[in-house]
Amino acid sequence: MNQKLLDIQTAAQLLGKTQRHIRRLCKTGQLAGAVQKGRRWLIPVSAHDKLRGIKTADDLTSPAQLRNFSEHKRTQALTRLGHIRQLEKFAAHFGGTYSDALAAYAELQGISSRSLQRWISRYRNQGLLGLIDGRGGARPGDEAFSPDAFELFKSLYLTPQQLSAKLCWQNINYINQSEDRGWQIPALPTVYKYVDRIPLAVKVLHREGLAAYDAKCAPYVQTDPESIQPGAVWIGDHHQFNCWIRHRGQ
Repeated sequence: MNQKLLDIQTAAQLLGKTQRHIRRLCKTGQLAGAVQKGRRWLIPVSAHDKLRGIKTADDLTSPAQLRNFSEHKRTQALTRLGHIRQLEKFAAHFGGTYSDALAAYAELQGISSRSLQRWISRYRNQGLLGLIDGRGGARPGDEAFSPDAFELFKSLYLTPQQLSAKLCWQNINYINQSEDRGWQIPALPTVYKYVDRIPLAVKVLHREGLAAYDAKCAPYVQTDPESIQPGAVWIGDHHQFNCWIRHRGQ
C-alpha cells in the first residue's frame, strides 16, 4: 500500500501554517519524502506527526513493538502510564502549580519526583515504548532492527537535509504500521546506538557534504618536519629564479 500524498494547500491546513511556509519546508528538505512534480509539491503523510494522525503520545507506539518485550516489562510500562494519567487528573483539581501537584502526587504514591518527571518526558517523546525499563538487559530480539527498516532509516537519515534520528524513526514506524510491513523496529534509545555504529566518515559525507568530508575525514599524510634534511624537499610555485648548481664537482 502506497503512502497518501498531500498537496501544499492540504498540508498547510493540517499544520496550521501558510502555503508559503510549507513550500519553504519542502524546498529545504524539512518535510521528509516531499517531491516536486512540475510546479506542485506532493507531501507524504509520514513527513510530520500531525499529517500522519499522531495526536497523542499513545500514537507513537504500535502494538507490534510492545510484543518484543516481556510481559513483566509491558505491565510495568502500563503501570507508569497509569501514574501519568492519574497525575493529570490530580493536577487539574490541585490548588497550586503543576510542579507542586507533581511533587504532591509523587509523595502520595511513594514515587520519586525525578522518576515521575523522567517518565513523563519519555512518554511524550516515545510513547509507551519510552516507559519500558531497559535495565537488566533485554531478551534476544529486543534490539533487533529489520534490515529493510534499517535501510529505509538510513535513506532518510543520510541526506543533506540532516533530518534528526527521531524524525526518521517516527517515519519508519508510521510506514511499518500503516503499510503492515511487519518490521521489527527498536526503541529510540536503541536507534541512537545504531546511528553511532554508522562510520563517522559515512555520516559526514552524506549529511554534511564532500567539503566537510575532506576537512574532517579524508586520509592525510602526517609528516615530521624534524626528520627532513635541508634541501631534501623542493616545492615549485611557478616563480623563476637563478641559482647555482654543482654538477660533477664543478
